[in-house]
Amino acid sequence: MGRSILSLLSSRLTVLLAVLLVASVVAVGPAQGQGESAKPVEREVVELDDDHGHTQTDEEILEDQVDSYLAEFDVGADAARRNVLLLEDIGPFVAQTRAAGSDVIAGMFAEHVPELKIVVLTTKSTARLEAALADSPIEVEVREGYARTKAEAKAILREEKATV
Repeated sequence: MGRSILSLLSSRLTVLLAVLLVASVVAVGPAQGQGESAKPVEREVVELDDDHGHTQTDEEILEDQVDSYLAEFDVGADAARRNVLLLEDIGPFVAQTRAAGSDVIAGMFAEHVPELKIVVLTTKSTARLEAALADSPIEVEVREGYARTKAEAKAILREEKATV
């Protein structure tokens, strides 16, 4: 259980890559028009397990994530568990917010202490962005007044890099 989140992610990524590699291997028959059809794809099932051959349950994975969160942030066990569960489901909200505010968002990040919240950095506020933020499962703080959006800053960096 005391493994770091990077160690867990690294081992999970290795297994995921192996699964993708195995799944991408397709047994194909002779070329079309030669009288035989393609053979069915056979896939190997690979279980995710730790370094000792033990397949982790969802609850064990959650407990590992909570332990890692506790080690990283100065919060109690209940808050760590709640925050890990909230962060697992935040993806669609983040995607919706980025799409709604792509013309004004300078950046987004999660602030974990003293309470979990999403901070959205903007050049200005818009009704479309405000509507997207209203659906947040987590507290949101908007900080306005940034000079450039994330896309504009990236474009400037690309231009500067090209001149070097």
